[in-house]
Amino acid sequence: MQAIKAKQIFIFICTFFFLCGFTTTLNDTIIPFLQDKMALSYAKIMLIQLSFYLGYFSLSPLSIYFVNNIKHSKILFFSILGGSLGCFLLVIFTLSNFYFGILSAIYIIGASIASLQVLGNALVIWLGDKKSSASRLTLVQSFTSVGMVIAPIFGAKFILEGANMAACYFLMSFLWLILAFATLFIDIPSKKQEETKYSSEKIVSSTLLWGFFAIFFCVGAEVTIGSFLVKFLQDEKVASLPQVLADEMTSIYWFGLMVGRILGYFVLKKYNSAKVLFTNSLIALCFIFTAAFNFGYLAAGAILVVGLFNSILFPTIFSLSLNENKATSIACSILVMGNIGGAIIPLIQGAIADNIGLHNSFFFPIICYIYILFFALRFIKQKTVLKQKTALAN
Repeated sequence: MQAIKAKQIFIFICTFFFLCGFTTTLNDTIIPFLQDKMALSYAKIMLIQLSFYLGYFSLSPLSIYFVNNIKHSKILFFSILGGSLGCFLLVIFTLSNFYFGILSAIYIIGASIASLQVLGNALVIWLGDKKSSASRLTLVQSFTSVGMVIAPIFGAKFILEGANMAACYFLMSFLWLILAFATLFIDIPSKKQEETKYSSEKIVSSTLLWGFFAIFFCVGAEVTIGSFLVKFLQDEKVASLPQVLADEMTSIYWFGLMVGRILGYFVLKKYNSAKVLFTNSLIALCFIFTAAFNFGYLAAGAILVVGLFNSILFPTIFSLSLNENKATSIACSILVMGNIGGAIIPLIQGAIADNIGLHNSFFFPIICYIYILFFALRFIKQKTVLKQKTALAN
C-alpha cells in the first residue's frame, strides 16, 4: 500500500514538474517576441529572467518555514494556485502593454515554481533510498525537460506566429488551476524533520556552499543559453533563420536535455555521479567554445548539442550537495536559492551582447562550466582520498 501511495505521489510530482518546465521555457519564447514588440535592448529584455529568478531567490528561504510548519498538501495547493494567478496577471498586463506589470507577473510565477521545486525535490529524496536520490531526481527532472521540449513549439505557433501571447497564458492559467484543485484529491504526507537540532554550521557546510554556487552557475548557463538561443540562430553570422523557425529549432536543445536526463537515470545508477558530472560539463564546455568562436551551421549545431550534456548537471549537483546533510528541506531551500544565477548570468551576458554583439558574448557561459568542473573534481578527489584511507586501514 505504501509503495502504491509513493508511486502516486511521484507521478503527481512529475506532472507539476512538467508544467514547471513548460512555463519556465516559455520565457525563452516571449523574450524575442517582447523585445521586437517593445523595442527593448538585450539588457532590458533580460529583466524577464531577472524577475523570474528573483522569485526563486526570495521565496526559497520562506519555503523552509512552509515545509516544516504547514501541511505539504496546502503548500502544493497555494503554490500551484500562485502559478495560475501569475499567468492570469500576465494576460492582463500583456494586453495593456505594461512592461513593469509583465515583470511583476513573471516574478509571481517564479516564486510559485520555487516553492514547488523546494518541496518537490525534498519529496523525491524522502520517497526512497538517499543513495539513489541522484537517479530519481534525474528521472523527475526529465519530465521538466518534456515540458521544455514542447514549450518552444507551442510558443512558436501561438506567440511568435499567431502573435497571441495573452491567449497562450490564459490557457496556462487554466491548466495551473486544474492542477491546483487536483492536489485536494491526493494524500501528500507531511514529513516534519527534526531540523532544529542541527546547528547552522552543520547545515550550511562547505559542501552545501560549493553546491549553491554550482547551482548558481549551472542554472545561469542553462538559462542564458536558452534565453539567447532564438536570437543566436537568427544571427547572420550563425544560421540566419527566421524567428519562428529559430524558436522551433530550440526544441532540439531541450530535446537533448530530455534524452540526457532519461539516459542519466540509468547511467547514474551504474557510474560515479561526480565523474559523470565532470565528463558532461567538460563536453558541454567544448561545444560552447566551438559555438562562441566559430560561425555558420557549425556554431548553430554546437550550441544545440549542449542541451544533451547539460541534462544531468542540475540533479547531480543537487544530489552531491545534499550528501549526508540530514536537514533536507533547509538544504534544498539553500540550493534552490542558487537559481538566482538564472537572473544574474543572462543579465550580464545581455549587457556584454549590447556592447560587443550577441555571438561574441557567448564566451561568457564558459566561465560557468569551469566552476562546475572544479565542483566535480572536488568530489572525485574526496572519493580518491577516502579509498586511499580505507586501503591503508585494511
